[in-house]
Amino acid sequence: MLEELFAKIEDPKPYLERIGIDPKRIIKPDKETLDELIYAHQCSVPFENLNSWKFKQPVSLYTDALLEKILGEGRGGYCFELNGIFNKLLQSLGYVSFCVYVRVGYNPTDPRPVSHRGIFVNIDEEFYYVDVGFGGPMPAGAVHLVENERQEFKGEYFWFEKLNQVEWILWRENNEGKFEANLVVSTIARDELDFLSLNLVMSTGKDSLFTKVPYISIRTKEGHNSIKEGNKLIIEKNSVIEEKILENDDELFDALEKYFGIKKILRKKYL
Repeated sequence: MLEELFAKIEDPKPYLERIGIDPKRIIKPDKETLDELIYAHQCSVPFENLNSWKFKQPVSLYTDALLEKILGEGRGGYCFELNGIFNKLLQSLGYVSFCVYVRVGYNPTDPRPVSHRGIFVNIDEEFYYVDVGFGGPMPAGAVHLVENERQEFKGEYFWFEKLNQVEWILWRENNEGKFEANLVVSTIARDELDFLSLNLVMSTGKDSLFTKVPYISIRTKEGHNSIKEGNKLIIEKNSVIEEKILENDDELFDALEKYFGIKKILRKKYL
């Protein structure tokens, strides 16, 4: 069983094709290409918790299961899935990378537990934070791990502030000029095994929000699509926001296919 957890991506070409990258292209493992891969993934593979919330199916972190879900079914996943498999994709392309624990948000008087999985990539002994599996605002590129270096991604600014010996706060300034402490990121490399218990609790726990309400989102070239608050579809296009209440499963699965690329046929498979 552990072999399936640690299995590598032997042929990255189908995955590259899934995210709109020419599979015949020779990939150079540099910062510019990394930014391109991140943005392409965010615009192609949705963040979604349908297994936990709607389908009541287990969430596997095995390589073959994730490839079947993302490539075979044309679906997405949540952080433990998406950042896990993207890390393996990067390694198959020649990058030196590892996964880390992440806390969502920062409050010095109310510390947050670890509930997220992120990635660090080492390029020429410089480290960059990578995230394609966060359900909220995330940088559309790799963030250099340097203190107080503001970095611009698609009109938003991100930068790191050192919190302690092993953790850094990732700050975000949105296009409205508002600041927020997005994440607290550890720099300690974690093994695949370290995410199994977290994944189990987050995907099946009765107190986990992932089992109670939908968290579905995807970046688009013009903005962002999401389903929040149970049944609210939000389409943000060129800073114009349109909202619609999804009244039933028919409207839900129509929206999943139209705005997130998740085929309606999956409804018959899992429900």
